[in-house]
Amino acid sequence: SYHEEILVMAGSKYKGVLIKELNLPKDILIVSIQRKNETIIPHGETEIQINDIIEVYGKNTDINFVKKLFEPD
Repeated sequence: SYHEEILVMAGSKYKGVLIKELNLPKDILIVSIQRKNETIIPHGETEIQINDIIEVYGKNTDINFVKKLFEPD
């Protein structure tokens, strides 16, 4: 397994979307979200916001898939 921190960039179409709506690969785990000075332990109802830093664990190919979600369109 790999670990990475992924920045949600301005222009990502997934800003404002709930984690449960992301259709993430089944072996991806979102461990935490850094938002400003706060650490959030996420769940399905957590909303993704611009400039969130999302900490994920999973296979490298799955992490690359997640990275693309949060890049600008």
